[in-house]
Amino acid sequence: ALPISIFIVNYDSEIIKTFGKPLPDWTNNIITSFLEDNDKKEKIPRVWFSKVLPVKYKNADRTFVFLVLLPLPKARSNSKRQNMKDNYFIGYVINFNWLMAKFITPLRLSESDFAWILDGEGRLIYHPEHNEMLLRNINSQSKECSSCHKSFEVHKKMLNGKPSTDEYFIEGEPPKIMAYVPLDLNEQKWILAISSYLPNIIGNVQSRFLMVFILSSLKLDK
Repeated sequence: ALPISIFIVNYDSEIIKTFGKPLPDWTNNIITSFLEDNDKKEKIPRVWFSKVLPVKYKNADRTFVFLVLLPLPKARSNSKRQNMKDNYFIGYVINFNWLMAKFITPLRLSESDFAWILDGEGRLIYHPEHNEMLLRNINSQSKECSSCHKSFEVHKKMLNGKPSTDEYFIEGEPPKIMAYVPLDLNEQKWILAISSYLPNIIGNVQSRFLMVFILSSLKLDK
């Protein structure tokens, strides 16, 4: 499947030209929001990323995308508001599902390991096993969430912007440990976590320790 759509847009959020698949209905709103925020800063960044959204906003479509917007070369030299009206941008709508399949799924993880991603708002934007939880926010919990997650304190720590490790629990599943690292995309942020089931880690360590102990004993006997 085509991973991207491409478009040209002016500073008034008017789409001049499109290539590839049709743009999501919310494209203009996202661009307008970016440009209005940019007015306050009076500076055009080299690249701007939107948050991850469904292609068809607020429906059951599970194809997620995000928008990347770059000023065309003329815009990069203009930093004052009075010149910005002449600026044009090139935009890309990136298929997030395709991106995950291309770079996250092929990670060489064991059967008990898996990768998942929160965004900077605390929304789950990627998980290989729990599609029903995608786009849910750890800061706005429902009764359905609390039936499995007794607490989101560990997940909230992930939003602090520092790589770390931690342990967490989900009802009905073995305890897990994870390592996570933030991926900064200008004003957007993704937190990539790799989790593993704790009993499997302990079992591997114990078996390796036993082997070392046996080998050490044989060496001492000699």
